[in-house]
Amino acid sequence: MITRRTLLAGLPAVAAASVVPVAIGAVRQPPAPAFDLQRWLDTAEPQDVAEYHAFQLAKAMNRVNPGLWFAKVETQGGWALVQRRADGDRPRGTIVQEFG
Repeated sequence: MITRRTLLAGLPAVAAASVVPVAIGAVRQPPAPAFDLQRWLDTAEPQDVAEYHAFQLAKAMNRVNPGLWFAKVETQGGWALVQRRADGDRPRGTIVQEFG
């Protein structure tokens, strides 16, 4: 005969047995590979690399001299611009990202 006491005594063992396979399965999964920025810079399109560097420079300028900096890259004309935005001045162009 199963009593309440014997049933309750067996629950921790059943609970532990169901957790162990899950914990072992989680340990065996390989970690996701980390993003390799240098590999991306080496293999990306030149336009994407130029945009990345322009946007990083705008972020760095915002740390040096806080304000609303923006980066604009015009690949058709062959130029990149990093500038501090004046109040009300809205840059126009193909690719613009603001930091601030």
